[in-house]
Amino acid sequence: MTNALFRKVDCLRIPVPDLEAALVFYSENLGHELIWCSSKAAGLKLPGSNAELVLHTEDRAMETDLAVDSVPEALERFTSAGGKVLAGPFQIQIGLCAVVSDPWGNVLSEEVVMGSSDLMASAPTSTRTAPHGQPTTTTASGAASRIPTPC
Repeated sequence: MTNALFRKVDCLRIPVPDLEAALVFYSENLGHELIWCSSKAAGLKLPGSNAELVLHTEDRAMETDLAVDSVPEALERFTSAGGKVLAGPFQIQIGLCAVVSDPWGNVLSEEVVMGSSDLMASAPTSTRTAPHGQPTTTTASGAASRIPTPC
């Protein structure tokens, strides 16, 4: 039996038209603790997990972001199995990311977290907006940095 491709759920991205109203609903009313916030997105804690609910105002559908050990290797395995690459790989604040769809059209993001060996491999050096709605930044060593802006 082969190793599972996906290591864990990184986040569930939920599109909302009004970030402030969504924060009231999910944080104040439903009790999810605010972890980070930018002008276009906010991350909320899921108790018992290190996954996040990410509320965003981008014009994108709900999306599940999954962590993998290596984005290039995951893309090879995913496409060999019949999936499609929709975007990437590209750099984000927490590492390297690609957007894929399975044979049934379900859109997923595959991410590798900072510190993995292929963090910067195969990634264009252009500036992008990270899935969390924040501009991508890199450290002097070229490693991605996730330092969310507080609300």
